Amino acid sequence: SLFERQKLRLIEMWPTFRVGEKWNDIKDELQLEDIKPTSDDKKWMEDCIESSRYEAQMTREDQEQMVREKEENGQNELNMFYTSLKQHREKEAELQRMLQDKSKTLKRTLTMKDRQTQKQLKESMIKNSFMKQKTMETHAKTQSDEEPGDEEPAAMDMYMQQPDFLREAAGVPQLAM
Repeated sequence: SLFERQKLRLIEMWPTFRVGEKWNDIKDELQLEDIKPTSDDKKWMEDCIESSRYEAQMTREDQEQMVREKEENGQNELNMFYTSLKQHREKEAELQRMLQDKSKTLKRTLTMKDRQTQKQLKESMIKNSFMKQKTMETHAKTQSDEEPGDEEPAAMDMYMQQPDFLREAAGVPQLAM
């Protein structure tokens, strides 16, 4: 984790910080006791203190960089999440459009099937109507051939007095009058 990495970096640099702190303490003690170190010792002491400060500054920058990277990674993860969410919504909308298009196609298909069925029924009705008409013509022709005393014309008259729906139910075609 970020905290562990920062802590590890601090532990790693701890000896360097302690050395710099000790050199700083020595410098302060020398000033308090009014002891002046030689120029070479003074230069060496200041270089060690400066090196320690530089390492501390670099450690601080490393830790800040770690925080920035963590924030950037968090932001990148958030952006990736939002991107995936947006893509999911787009796919969902596309799927919805496809389903709507498919349902429209199915409605059209069902309508076409219904139309085909209706067309077949109409053709069948027309065909049956021609057959019934021929049957009626044949029946009328046979009746005209029969003798006037037959009872069948009376039965036919009785049948014709029945309502149309009963004749249709019996499967007998209507006679044109």
